[in-house]
Amino acid sequence: MAQVNGRTILIVDSNLSLAADFQAYFGSTNTVLVADRLTRMRECLQLFTFDCIVLGDDLNDGNSYEVFSKFTNLPPIIVFSDKSDEDSMISAFEKGAVDYVVKPCSFKLLEMKIALRLPSSKTSKKTCEGLLLNPVDHSVFYNEKQLSFTSIEFNILYFLMSHPNKFFTADELYERIWGGASLQTVTVRKHISSIRKKLLSSCEKDFILTHFGVGYAFAGNVSQLDS
Repeated sequence: MAQVNGRTILIVDSNLSLAADFQAYFGSTNTVLVADRLTRMRECLQLFTFDCIVLGDDLNDGNSYEVFSKFTNLPPIIVFSDKSDEDSMISAFEKGAVDYVVKPCSFKLLEMKIALRLPSSKTSKKTCEGLLLNPVDHSVFYNEKQLSFTSIEFNILYFLMSHPNKFFTADELYERIWGGASLQTVTVRKHISSIRKKLLSSCEKDFILTHFGVGYAFAGNVSQLDS
């Protein structure tokens, strides 16, 4: 079974009993911080660097999903919700969640979900024509200037750079990156559009090839750097 050790995890949830159980399960081998309100979540994200965020969507003082729009270079975010309808899942994925877990859920299953979404420390950096992606902290640089990408945008771009000049359909990208069957949404297309705009704005180069009916590919000679 995949295990999570030596990581720094933020759990955002108004249920303090659940948060305490989460800390009891993960806290012996990881650093776990809890935010039960928006103010605490913002404070944690400003002061600490996390390997993963487990994001509840039931805070009493506001919408925890603001994390996707108000913070950049975020770690993988797993939404932990009691809403099991498809629309809620699609909304979370479109905002940038890398996974969606419905409550109640055993901590063993949640640990496996987290482990699958954490980058390995052995995973290599990718670079191409001044563009540099570091999977350890999900950072993106162009000519040493840091760019702002969401976690899921990073995952898509890193995956494409790991398979340069090879085309993947939107469904294939969804299945490879989200780790599940495609929900037949425009999620991937929206993220690709955002990635393209950011690359064009910062790098003055798209890097992303699109062929109708074929899919998307990263165009360029990608080099690998040891982390």
